[in-house]
Amino acid sequence: MAVPAKSRPFSVTILLWGVIILGAVNGWRALGWFQQRQILRGLDVTTPLLIELILALVWCAVFLIVALNILRRRRSRWAVPLAIGLYGLYRIGLLVYLVVTPPATEALLLPAVTYGTATLLAIVICWWPGHADYWQKPNK
Repeated sequence: MAVPAKSRPFSVTILLWGVIILGAVNGWRALGWFQQRQILRGLDVTTPLLIELILALVWCAVFLIVALNILRRRRSRWAVPLAIGLYGLYRIGLLVYLVVTPPATEALLLPAVTYGTATLLAIVICWWPGHADYWQKPNK
């Protein structure tokens, strides 16, 4: 029996747009690192520019692949909250590595709460019982 094609639920659409925006932000960040590399080489930057550029490109690719999985209704829904959670850990890790003053490290609560909330929302959206029909690929 063929499963009829369902329209994408609104919350899944919001999740999709969030993932696309995270991918675009990292792509934009990579472009900025690439265009400003001559200026940044003259400054005393703590992280190597090539590593920042490569990591931004990797995260851009990860989020765009996750967005394609959402669009294609892949059963790898676990990848969405995993990617958002790992990205949050990566960004918080960069803050801890780059910021050494105690008052600045106290400000890590906001990013931790933000990325934690985004990860929990992604988990809820991906495993919401009402969205189970969306993640089933329609038979053709």
